[in-house]
Amino acid sequence: MLAALLKHHGKSFSCRFECAGDLDDLSEAIQNQQCAVQLTPEGHPQLPFYLCSLGTSIWRRFERTGDLDDISEAIRNQYTIDPEGHPDLPSYLNNLGNSFSRRFERSGDLDDVSEAIRNHQRAVQLTQDGHPDLPSRHNNLGNSFSRCFERTGDLDDLQRLSEVTNMPSK
Repeated sequence: MLAALLKHHGKSFSCRFECAGDLDDLSEAIQNQQCAVQLTPEGHPQLPFYLCSLGTSIWRRFERTGDLDDISEAIRNQYTIDPEGHPDLPSYLNNLGNSFSRRFERSGDLDDVSEAIRNHQRAVQLTQDGHPDLPSRHNNLGNSFSRCFERTGDLDDLQRLSEVTNMPSK
């Protein structure tokens, strides 16, 4: 019960950050969300949601400050989310892929873009046909292949990109 209250309190600070842009609000959100995670036992059905919220808040701080430690911490929190069969798993995987992609943009580490592709592929595979988020998940996967190609020049990445976007390869 206390964990849920802390999570909601954190969400309030997060919303205020979105409106006012004050990093102190985001820090308060992160502190509350960290406490919610710490108070929630392993295997609790809400733990993935709490970890996702925490990861998202830390990701937002990275977007604002550019601090690579933040995106790495967001990934650590998001990486622990993998409840097989959970209805939100494709969303969690998509978010994780986006975090790896953003870190790749800053670090240039090919392992990061490979992880982005792996998580985006899994998110697409687990998303049902007709789901409203499927096009954006395909787009994120395509963007990851494109970033990989831009870095490596490997034509196989272009081939995979054309397969994802259903465009004929040249």
